[in-house]
Amino acid sequence: MGLDGFTPGAGDLALGVETFTRITTPLNVLAGNLTCGETTWPGGRVVQRGGLNVGIVGVVGADEAPGDAAGGLRGE
Repeated sequence: MGLDGFTPGAGDLALGVETFTRITTPLNVLAGNLTCGETTWPGGRVVQRGGLNVGIVGVVGADEAPGDAAGGLRGE
């Protein structure tokens, strides 16, 4: 897709951890507060565009990943 960063929403997280992880593996998921057991995702990254360093951050709303409803994915 050519994305520098992707922060999942409720629909993505509703897929459950196995499907979510499988389909997002090739993407740059940014969700610093998203956890599933010991698994975490990076909260940000820096990319260079037009000679500038640009910081990109991502956090998931706690209500979008309540844990049990999202197959263990939790936004904290």
